[in-house]
Amino acid sequence: MDEEKILFLLEKINDKIENLNETVNDLKLEMHTAKEEIRKLGTKIDSEITDKIRALLNDRQVMHEKIDEINEKIDRIQIDVNNMTIKTLYHDNKIVELSKKLGNR
Repeated sequence: MDEEKILFLLEKINDKIENLNETVNDLKLEMHTAKEEIRKLGTKIDSEITDKIRALLNDRQVMHEKIDEINEKIDRIQIDVNNMTIKTLYHDNKIVELSKKLGNR
C-alpha cells in the first residue's frame, strides 16, 4: 500500500472515531437530561402527589367518623322507635280493656 492510501484510511478511521465520540457525548447529554427530568418528577411526586394522597386519606377518615356518628344516631332513633312501638301497643291494649269495661256497664 502506498502512503497516501494509508493516510486516507487513517483519516477515515479518525473521522469515524470523531463521529463516535460525538454520538457518545450526545448520548451522555441526553442521559443527563433524562436523569434531571426523572429527579424533577420524583420531587413532584414527593411533594404534590403525596400531599394530595394525604389529604384524600384525611378526608376519608373524616367521612368515616361522620358515618359512625350517623350510624349511632340511627341506632338511638331505632331504640326510640322500638320504645314508642311498645308503648303504643301497651296503650292500645289499655284502650281495648277500658272500652270493654265501659261496654260492660
